[in-house]
Amino acid sequence: MHPALTDLLGAVADEARWSGALHRYATSLGADQVGWFVLASGPEQLAQWGPRFAERPDPRDWLRSPSADGAPALVGRGVTAEATLRYAEHYRAQDPLWDAAMTGYAQAGPGGVSVVTDAPGPAARRFRATAFYNDFLRPHGIGTRMFGGGWNARHPAGHLFASVYRLQGGDGFTPGQVRRFQAEFGALQYAAFLHREMLALRTRTQGLEALMERLAVGMLFFDTGGRLLHANARARLLAARPEQGGLRKL
Repeated sequence: MHPALTDLLGAVADEARWSGALHRYATSLGADQVGWFVLASGPEQLAQWGPRFAERPDPRDWLRSPSADGAPALVGRGVTAEATLRYAEHYRAQDPLWDAAMTGYAQAGPGGVSVVTDAPGPAARRFRATAFYNDFLRPHGIGTRMFGGGWNARHPAGHLFASVYRLQGGDGFTPGQVRRFQAEFGALQYAAFLHREMLALRTRTQGLEALMERLAVGMLFFDTGGRLLHANARARLLAARPEQGGLRKL
């Protein structure tokens, strides 16, 4: 396993580390930046929610609910909200790489992975002469891109759609880089899925704890071994009373 992927897997529960680890993984593939990493139920949901991701481009806004809620989640981004909105509203329908990615994804089928790129090797010069490149990619500083899509067998709303970008002036992605992205995509998808689920669980746990602290009744929570896990504010106040010596022993 590549060290950059190992680092990313180690960051799934660490909100502060995740973004940096994802960027390092992208650069290990020869990219200059992350494009967009999205967990969704399929291409239709991905396309439908594109403008919403542009309106709320911070991944932290999308990682507070689990995949079971059915909504997609933005788990990483490197392009601007402006570029995302322009792409979603005007340029996606003109993008040959989107069409190739969606065709490859459909052909991969359940459990499969598809990876495509704009300009492998010698095709880079021809690609840079296209209207799509000159009207959209070049004004936003993007050279060539690599798109990946995977089917998540663990959850129907956990399919990963991911892109990494090279900036202008560089060569396209090599066949070896494309093969590595495809070979590692399953582990990458698993990391993104775990990252979402762990942050969502943490959010709900913190919400429950905040609710318990506001209750007017004392509450104690124990594990299956009888060990005290949590006492809310009211319970702590009651335990502080002289007549509650038994409660303090807990």
